[in-house]
Amino acid sequence: MSKAFQSARGLPTWRKVAASTWRASDDPSIYGWIDVDVSALTAYLARLRESTGVRVTVTHAVGKAVACAFAEHPECNALVSFGRLLTRPTVDVFFSVAVGDGKNLAGAKVSAADGRSLIDIARTLTGDVERIRGHKDTPLQQSQQLLRRLPAPLLGPLMRAVAAISYDLGVDLSFAGVPFDTF
Repeated sequence: MSKAFQSARGLPTWRKVAASTWRASDDPSIYGWIDVDVSALTAYLARLRESTGVRVTVTHAVGKAVACAFAEHPECNALVSFGRLLTRPTVDVFFSVAVGDGKNLAGAKVSAADGRSLIDIARTLTGDVERIRGHKDTPLQQSQQLLRRLPAPLLGPLMRAVAAISYDLGVDLSFAGVPFDTF
């Protein structure tokens, strides 16, 4: 039995993009875990679901909390471009969505999430998830179809070029099927 590494085959688009673009971290991010007692939150969400009929989950509440935190600290809702910190004009939250048999990911962006109610976030995200899972060709799915056709070695350079054009130069590439500031 060979101990050599083998290239994975049949990877979902998301995994191909990740493998082609992710590299060792060179930023000062810190990743960690925290255990939080959400008993009061889940009780509140149950009451909210019962009174409104809208399926509001912990995911929606966390998205809203993150949006409110970014609104209070706009310097965190930013990106670095040519040595400058560029803050975003709105607080948008990107939610990852499992698709297919759960082996692939897509996503939905809820714009201006800091100013929306939990009910509005839940309704918006539910509609987006239904469209994504129903293959209704969201902008992100359209761009993934394009990426699926490219050889893996080209994905990394292409993704970095698109990021530079979109973020560093501020060019909206929506006309080419690339959603602006997707994440």
